[in-house]
Amino acid sequence: MQYRPEIDGLRGIAVALVITFHAFPQFLGGGWVGVDVFFVISGFLITSLTIKDLESKSFSLREFYIRRVRRLAPALLATLTLTGVLGWLFLPTEKFREIGLSGLSSLTGWSNIYFWRTLDYFAEPAVENPLIHTWSLALEEQFYLIFPVLLLILRGKKRVFLLTVVIIAMLASYVSAAALGLGAQKVFYLLPTRAWELLAGAMLALSPNQFRRLTRTRSPALFLAGLGGVVTIIGSAVLLPEGDYRASYSLLPVAGTLLALHTSSRDTRIQKLLAIYPLRQLGLISYSAYLIHQPLLVLARNASIEGGTVIEISLVILATLVLAGLSYRFIEQPFRSSESTPISTLLAKVSISAVTAAIVMVCVTLPLASERPWQWPQVAIPGFLEGRGSLQKESWTILRGKNAGANHDYSGREGSGWFSATDPRPSLLILGNSISKDLYNTLYHSEEATRGFQLGRMGVQIRDLEDTHELFQSASYRDASVVIVASFLNSDDVENLEAVLNRLKADGKSVAVAIGIPRVTINQPDSWIWIDKLVWRHQERWPDAYEISERVNEDFYQLLQESSESETNLAARQIANKVGAVVLERLEYICEIEKKSCFAVGPGLEKYFYDNHHQTLDGSKFFGSRISEIDWLDGLK
Repeated sequence: MQYRPEIDGLRGIAVALVITFHAFPQFLGGGWVGVDVFFVISGFLITSLTIKDLESKSFSLREFYIRRVRRLAPALLATLTLTGVLGWLFLPTEKFREIGLSGLSSLTGWSNIYFWRTLDYFAEPAVENPLIHTWSLALEEQFYLIFPVLLLILRGKKRVFLLTVVIIAMLASYVSAAALGLGAQKVFYLLPTRAWELLAGAMLALSPNQFRRLTRTRSPALFLAGLGGVVTIIGSAVLLPEGDYRASYSLLPVAGTLLALHTSSRDTRIQKLLAIYPLRQLGLISYSAYLIHQPLLVLARNASIEGGTVIEISLVILATLVLAGLSYRFIEQPFRSSESTPISTLLAKVSISAVTAAIVMVCVTLPLASERPWQWPQVAIPGFLEGRGSLQKESWTILRGKNAGANHDYSGREGSGWFSATDPRPSLLILGNSISKDLYNTLYHSEEATRGFQLGRMGVQIRDLEDTHELFQSASYRDASVVIVASFLNSDDVENLEAVLNRLKADGKSVAVAIGIPRVTINQPDSWIWIDKLVWRHQERWPDAYEISERVNEDFYQLLQESSESETNLAARQIANKVGAVVLERLEYICEIEKKSCFAVGPGLEKYFYDNHHQTLDGSKFFGSRISEIDWLDGLK
């Protein structure tokens, strides 16, 4: 296949979008569409090359996979090794240990499955993983294992037949992604629901015009169509939202890539536009740049006390391009150009490199993680641990001890119910996602609450509570006399909230809504939480822990004063007032307004929150005592 420089230009656009998205998601929330572009290009090129070799009767699966190893393995192995070494030097122990499994899954080609099971791509923990981006590489590798074999089995069939098979498979993949309700994470990460994008490229490669020797022209219609394709790709990156994924979101960037590929093979102006020197050069180093950028961004955000300023992240991007250029010149090119290298020598090189990377991923991440004498950055207070550690897991121990299910699941002692018919206390049921866990823990530690009520909790998303939901048929709901809705609400939850509250009231329940989830946003190292940054500001006052706690709690109050209440909170309060539900303001027990202080830490610097809005068990114990002090539940009596 003749070299097409405009394809490298498209790769340049794709990698620029992905890097910008990971570096500055607040500016380019849809930059992840660059991966869609890569998928279409990969499907197009692999199919074009395979069909060419099949028709000339020179295709060999063995040679195909050797070329893939030459193309992908060296830079990946170098990146994994570099990530392991730099991670050992700069990442906190907890995050450094995570590199091991991430690296092994990347090394063995199943990281998309590993991350599907462990990380939401658009959630904060994923941004902090230096190897999260290797999911797309694993997905392509899985495609390479299957698709060439299919073409080999179907060799000798007419192109129209092959094209029909590809179109049917493409449509089946898209329908499974868009219409079967498989869940955003499964649709995002897995080959069966992403294959349609690679097959779209294969469809273009198999289209009749691709096999005719065509002369490039200067057609205004083709130029506008090609330009429209490029604008569609970039426009999708600008307009599509961050934090969610649906298969339909990929339609425009996939269509734009197909248009650009198709028209650039025919119109000289669109070909020259995409092949301009900066784009083409970026495209040439795009593979190494894609691999290197995420580890460097994560390391920089952990090493910087401000979590990575614009200038710092810009310097990281510059370093990425420099290292990618070196990787292309001294790692990628030597392996890819050594076509005459004996297979035994190639396998020996790759095996040695793979073993080296595996040693770094496993042998280094496990024993050395506990032996490192440093943490960077670090709060200079003996015994103070940055980050969330085991605080999140600890916060679930009470509910799990009562066999009440995990996290957001609808579950919890439905067989016998939470409440006893022989107990004279009114029964109080808390509904919601993980925020309801925090309120349950708080009431559990409140003498006022436990003296006045039997307590229960059901983990549900408010948006899911339709009239037919099984919650309404449960013994716990039937026996509850008071229901408190305590949930982190998004717009879908708010849309359903009024109907839920009306249903609760119609069923004879006393209804309350807990409102006011504190959310703090400050710049900090990725491995820290906001409390760590506040403690760090006052660490020079050590060993006076009480004085530090007073200053931290004053800072927390000031941060909450400077932040605006979310639109969903405002809407939830209005809905609660409209239907006559009791409004319980959480900030009343979190803060002492007259003292201009909100409680982030205790007098011994024990943390009361483990992230932006979830309480630790220590926090729930303290806030439980606060509820008793201020008679927070008076409105329910």
